Amino acid sequence: MNITLIRHGRSVWTKRGWLTREQFCEWIERYDASGVCEDDDIPMATREKVRDASILFVSPLLRSRHSAELLCPSCPIEQSALFSEVPLPDPPKWLKGKYPLFLWFLIMRFLWLIGFGDEPYIKAKQRAKQAAETLVNHAANGHVVVIGHGLFNHLLSKSLRKHGFYARKVRWKHWEAVTFERRS
Repeated sequence: MNITLIRHGRSVWTKRGWLTREQFCEWIERYDASGVCEDDDIPMATREKVRDASILFVSPLLRSRHSAELLCPSCPIEQSALFSEVPLPDPPKWLKGKYPLFLWFLIMRFLWLIGFGDEPYIKAKQRAKQAAETLVNHAANGHVVVIGHGLFNHLLSKSLRKHGFYARKVRWKHWEAVTFERRS
């Protein structure tokens, strides 16, 4: 039984710099509405994992779906919000001024960790557990592949380990495929 998690390709939306609260909210919207760079080198091992899949899951976010199209245009895919990236909370209105993008992410992920947002850390872990159970059930019928997102893949990999799955290396670079095998 094998389950492979792939992080989507690098987004075409790359705007950086210092942003206000409103600009950061717009940045997130643009990032979520963007596809991935088509000229990136996709590792052959990643392409092979997708070709060997009995089922290919993607999230509804364009960067996940677009990555699937680039990896295997003829593969049937199953789209599920279960595999979406963990959303950031809305920036608090009291947070004024301009900050660099990395600082916005740091602040928002901290707020997420302590319970803010529509899907705080605790709820995201519960979704990852549900997603892992779905993947384990499908893995009984063949190799399962998910083209997902960095943070959610991280949470999902922790849940897969609790189901007895193991991966030699776990990094979430763009286009990286990490295959989990069930331990005997």
